[in-house]
Amino acid sequence: MKRTALIISTVAVLSVATTPAHSEVQIETKNSHLCWGLGMALSQIPFSMSKLKLPLSYFSYDHQFTDPNAFIRSSVELGMYGFDVIIPVPTLGSNLYIGGETADIQGKIGLGGFYDIAVAGHAGLVAKGGLIFKNRFNIDLFVVPTGIDSKKSYTEVLGIESRNDAEKGAQANGGKYVIMPYFGFMLTIRS
Repeated sequence: MKRTALIISTVAVLSVATTPAHSEVQIETKNSHLCWGLGMALSQIPFSMSKLKLPLSYFSYDHQFTDPNAFIRSSVELGMYGFDVIIPVPTLGSNLYIGGETADIQGKIGLGGFYDIAVAGHAGLVAKGGLIFKNRFNIDLFVVPTGIDSKKSYTEVLGIESRNDAEKGAQANGGKYVIMPYFGFMLTIRS
């Protein structure tokens, strides 16, 4: 009896959510999105040749200044990178979206910057481009072409290597803890 009631209520909800003309799920449009995800920063491609292999986390608030259904939209994005997933690094950027939010696939290009004010002082300019699928899943490729080197090694900060090992690594990289330019990718989910 309970199973029959569950099936009937599920069918009733689905029949209200769809119309005879459209059985597709409607994509919600709105001017603001929360985004979170994971990615990786690399100093060289392919991955196996890269000296830098930095896992990243990401959380941001993105606000669009134009109609969400417009073909070209602009936005400002305020967020936080997580260097080595947990070290918080504030970021600010601007994005240009191509394709309305109801499109299956949208394009995105952006320009921004970040500055690690809390731990090591690394800062950089970020240029990115990517695709958004079903207004929900985002794949971005980015480059940090220039910036300010960190004052100390992030692996030293996390206790992964000693200060002496970190300084030897910096000497091997021409006296720099962070080699620029570096590249990366980010996979995010939008709310």
